[in-house]
Amino acid sequence: MKAESWFEKELKAIHPDLYPLWMNKYGKWFIVHDTDMKVAGITEYDPVSGKNVVVDIIVEDENHNPLPLDRAVLNSLRAMKYYQNKEVDVDKEEDEREKQLMMEARRHKRDGQRYFLKWHKRFTQTKTFVFGGI
Repeated sequence: MKAESWFEKELKAIHPDLYPLWMNKYGKWFIVHDTDMKVAGITEYDPVSGKNVVVDIIVEDENHNPLPLDRAVLNSLRAMKYYQNKEVDVDKEEDEREKQLMMEARRHKRDGQRYFLKWHKRFTQTKTFVFGGI
């Protein structure tokens, strides 16, 4: 089975290595890209082309029923790729937030040390009175 040309063209626009593959073994469309290695549970063998492929998406619904290749598949793939790239930015934001928290913790520590030294100096340099000394 061959995918429609408009679908393949838009899929290449999302990512140039991806292509749709009909797997007779499963009776479903897979969105895949080529690989040189064979890894159990990650890659599939395409008997038509004789290549190992990494499966990015299995085109199916929640109940594992096959779905046709349409705009909804492309939109899902675009969203998936967007959020994969967005995670990098989220990590940078978390690093920035962590730096700010660390700077604030250092400031609190420094302020606490100053407060302690101020009171330590006051207690060590002032005279104390002992009433009724024993």
